[in-house]
Amino acid sequence: MKRIILRLILAAVTFAFGVAIDRGVNFRQPVAPLTSRQPTAPQAHNDEAAGDIPVRFLYPLEARQPTGLLDYNLAKFEPTGSYFPLTTLPKEFAEVGFFDITVSHVDGESWGTAYVETERGKAHDFRSAEFLLITERRVFFVTAAHEDNGFAYRFEGNFLANPASEMDSGRAVVKGTLSKTKNGRTVAECKVSFEVKYLGC
Repeated sequence: MKRIILRLILAAVTFAFGVAIDRGVNFRQPVAPLTSRQPTAPQAHNDEAAGDIPVRFLYPLEARQPTGLLDYNLAKFEPTGSYFPLTTLPKEFAEVGFFDITVSHVDGESWGTAYVETERGKAHDFRSAEFLLITERRVFFVTAAHEDNGFAYRFEGNFLANPASEMDSGRAVVKGTLSKTKNGRTVAECKVSFEVKYLGC
């Protein structure tokens, strides 16, 4: 458990440093302080909430609820979609189908979720992210471990374009490193590019 916590802290610090660099290059107007909100059922996208300001959210880390940060311009970027690998994954990741990101903007508040879909035989499983970070350039998440085998997944990647503009295009929209962990230790990892699709409700 200590190793998992240390890895998450290190990953968060690394990502935060990258965000700081991005902000140094792309200055934005200050925004209101972070607001807290418990996850609720997904809501429809609210176009009226979109504005020329970055969006941030923070989930409290309690009772295994996810924690994360969104920091991007609503008017120019939309990460919601299902991300499929463009090439066959290594055998160590044969069970992985895709990962999904859903972000909602309701009544001036924004929140998001992510999960990795896996399949073993006829059994499908969805590993929800316990930690999620998204900017216009980067995405990082860590899923919960599977109750049966203890495997969890981590992905750190770079967006190549606004996913909304590349929906169902068949072109790579994000690339990065997908890792498989067990008991806080990396057991497999690979470089992979993903396309984005809309699977509907």
